[in-house]
Amino acid sequence: MNAHCISHHASHYQKGVVLTMALVVLVLLTILGVSAMKVSNLELLMSRNMQYKQYSFLSAEVALRAGRAQAASMTEPPLADGILADATPFPGVYVSDGALRDPYNSVTWTDNTQVVLVSVPTGLAAYFIEYMGDRNAAGGDGSVRVLYYRIVGRGSDGAASTHLESTYGVSKGS
Repeated sequence: MNAHCISHHASHYQKGVVLTMALVVLVLLTILGVSAMKVSNLELLMSRNMQYKQYSFLSAEVALRAGRAQAASMTEPPLADGILADATPFPGVYVSDGALRDPYNSVTWTDNTQVVLVSVPTGLAAYFIEYMGDRNAAGGDGSVRVLYYRIVGRGSDGAASTHLESTYGVSKGS
């Protein structure tokens, strides 16, 4: 009879321990689940940022290529800012005065009187061309001059923006 009393007494105390352990396990699983959700959300934000960065780079590349195509057709230097050699108005063309134009502070990239806007599927793309002067072609006799243009393209999509810059030479025969 003593044994029966002892076993009944021990099982009475164990019922509360099982409940407490179950609650502790549930709390730990909840903390684990919440932290997994936070990590997953952070990874999603990082992935989205990489996508914005890639789209902005591709948009800037499209703008740069469009600027190169325009510069290739400019076999005579522009007359002044915004005016091509044939007196055609062309916003986004500048003549350098020795100091290069600052693409971060001196240009409003959404203003089509300062830059050339380019159509892209997502975001915004634009470019400007800056005439930097001309020189004799390398190894030539002076009869061929090369006009040098600085082309700056900018693409933006979402929270990311990318600037790409290139120098382009166009031959000018005499």
